[in-house]
Amino acid sequence: MRNLVLGISLAGLVGALASGPQPVLAATRGPASPFEATIAASRLVVVATTELHPDGSIVVVIERVLAGVPPRPQLVFAAPVDAPPLVDGGRAVIAFSTPTSIDADAPTRAWQISADGYVDPEGFAPADGLPPTLAALYTWFGLPMREAAAATAGFGLSSVLGPILLVLVALAMAEGGIAHRSRRRAPGG
Repeated sequence: MRNLVLGISLAGLVGALASGPQPVLAATRGPASPFEATIAASRLVVVATTELHPDGSIVVVIERVLAGVPPRPQLVFAAPVDAPPLVDGGRAVIAFSTPTSIDADAPTRAWQISADGYVDPEGFAPADGLPPTLAALYTWFGLPMREAAAATAGFGLSSVLGPILLVLVALAMAEGGIAHRSRRRAPGG
């Protein structure tokens, strides 16, 4: 009986070893930094479209500023040594600790934005607390999803509200609200 138990145990051990090593899940990229700490250490955070040129240069065309003040609406970096992963023609959220450098050791962090609005869907730049969508990111920064129309367009919120308020005041006055008229009829009439 003892030989039978030993044989079964040995067969189980051999079977487990023969099946190959079990995959081990490990964080090969190191610990994820907190998103809030990354943003706090950044002087400029933008949503931008990136252009990767054959000479190695990178052009960042800023669509929206989330924090800080950009030196100009388009940032050009001549062949950075160690840029964060970017996609040519892709959109990204980019957090610059130094707006004059896109090198990852500056540090500069970038999170790709997918066509359907997800932020870093592939998990290339993990950050604890990273908002999962562009809408959630704007909410995190306390910004509306869309920027207000430029005043130079001539058709902004203030140019619409003024006339509407005037019409409402005129209606209130006409219905007897502010300039109330007596509606009593004269006797005999």
